[in-house]
Amino acid sequence: MQALVIIEAIGKAETWGKVLNGIGMRARVVATHGHIASFPQPLWPIGITFSSGKPCDPGRMIDAARLEVLRAAIGELSGNAPIFIATDDDMEGDVIALDVIEGLLAGERDLAPRIFRARPQALTRDGIVAALDAAEPLRGGAGQILTAAIPGRARAISDRWIGATFSRAASHPVGRVRSALLGAFFLLDKAPHILRGRPEIGEIVLRCRSTKGGHPFIAHVPLDGGENPRQVAKLRDLAERFRGRLVPGVVRPRESLSAAVAPRIGSVRPFNTGDALAYAARHFNLGARQAMRGLQDAYMAGLVSYPRTEARDIGRESAVRVVRLAESCRLGGLDVDVLCDEGGPSLADPRPRPANAPGRPHEALHPVCDLNPEAIARFETILRAPIPFRDRAECEADEVRDIMAAIVARRAIEAAREIRMEPGDWRPDNTSSVNAEDAALLSDLTWEREAASPLPWSKDLMTGTRHWPLRAIAIDMMMTEGIGRPSTLAGHADAAEASGEIEAGDLSQPPRPTPFGMKVLARTPKGLWNPGTCRMIELALNNRDDVCREAPGDTMQLRIYRRIRFWFSHLPEEMRRALLEGLAESDGTRTAGVSGPAASLEGHPGAMPTELAAPAPLGA
Repeated sequence: MQALVIIEAIGKAETWGKVLNGIGMRARVVATHGHIASFPQPLWPIGITFSSGKPCDPGRMIDAARLEVLRAAIGELSGNAPIFIATDDDMEGDVIALDVIEGLLAGERDLAPRIFRARPQALTRDGIVAALDAAEPLRGGAGQILTAAIPGRARAISDRWIGATFSRAASHPVGRVRSALLGAFFLLDKAPHILRGRPEIGEIVLRCRSTKGGHPFIAHVPLDGGENPRQVAKLRDLAERFRGRLVPGVVRPRESLSAAVAPRIGSVRPFNTGDALAYAARHFNLGARQAMRGLQDAYMAGLVSYPRTEARDIGRESAVRVVRLAESCRLGGLDVDVLCDEGGPSLADPRPRPANAPGRPHEALHPVCDLNPEAIARFETILRAPIPFRDRAECEADEVRDIMAAIVARRAIEAAREIRMEPGDWRPDNTSSVNAEDAALLSDLTWEREAASPLPWSKDLMTGTRHWPLRAIAIDMMMTEGIGRPSTLAGHADAAEASGEIEAGDLSQPPRPTPFGMKVLARTPKGLWNPGTCRMIELALNNRDDVCREAPGDTMQLRIYRRIRFWFSHLPEEMRRALLEGLAESDGTRTAGVSGPAASLEGHPGAMPTELAAPAPLGA
């Protein structure tokens, strides 16, 4: 064999093999089957320590059998054949890559010059070839590989310490993100001013004919629970009365050229991971984990870009490929400049969102299909096929994969069009059967219709109300508050729906903790269910803006320690005390050093709100 390629998931092996054979590279592809080193499943004993000169995670054990498979594969290589570690280009992929490197070098240091880190962005021929061409050599690139793995290693230690300590105290599973999500829904009801925003909980849609013919006008009212309940009730009753039909009256297009009534012109943005998961839940009834699995399968099938991303923008090169693919599928009128315009107006998502995660950012989700006739024909079928709203339990894995590929591709193609929204004014007609109150309500709504020709999958929104499932609202909440990561959103969203801690609410009332959820909050320190705590810890783990003041000569273990000490030092006193007591009880470890001084966060965007002390978990 000319080379060895190490990946983490066996499902990618066939794609890698086909591409490598196609470029004439004789290589063996071996999977690690996930992490080769991890903490044991029980949270107790915790298995971490902060003793000087020792690793912080001694309880994290390597899987010797998995490592031996890799060593055996290396033994079959000829000469000095290269070893490419091509695990995912994300935090966990970097941790796996480093574990593999450390495990291999522990047995044979001479392997170092042969090891390269490849970072595939797409599992297509072009994506794999580009990753191999740009692979980082371990010699000369070791510093980058180590640095990339530090956030993941520090996160595993932090989440285990927090989860083990406070789950044991609460006699119920709690954690950094899980508790922050539950706390966010509590604050949404009791102290919404502390939060960054409100998640969308549903929508009301009204549809009315135009005086000039053509497509109907739409009044679309997104709801977040902060609206006047009486007004929402009136709109809901009106929409339900005419569900699936046109509402009475007509909408007259505005013909004035004044700026006040000029058409809105903008564009939608491609989806990030959370957007795609929430959309799949809202419109196709998919579970969050189910949709995430489909997104991963679509990536492994070479249909979409890397599936875990926080970005809503793509670069010009990718935009050109998307437009070419769309044109190959007989879709025209697209503009590369619109698709890759990072600063243009957005009609779909005007709310500010947290900035992208630090490090090497991934582009927004987009199709990556190879431009050959066979691949294009398959992709066009997926793109144009109708997607049913059905019982998620009835969906096969291949069907979910194609649904997620279609969701991603359709949105990216929609984002390549400039959208012109024509405004109009509602007025009664001679046959209107609405009373004066309804007429006033309809007159006050914003009526618009898209002036462009619809895309093949476009369908007019019908009059009616839609309350989003709890998992979709939870995803929106996590993205709004900046808690959780693309890789964890699905798990936390489905867990929130199944936990019994949160009740779904309705169109006028957002989700809130159940009585059981309130008991969980009462057993959990306020600092843990403060979303600001979760963000602050994330800030420290990634050392964003160099808040941890790391020195150039710091070892990997010291950098991990500094990041943990930083977030620990910024916790409320009751949490610090509980964490130290839990660690001492678990391992008998002396931990005084972890509470040393850390840089101040005063004035930094990562600082936690102080008003959280006002509301009590169980209320009045």
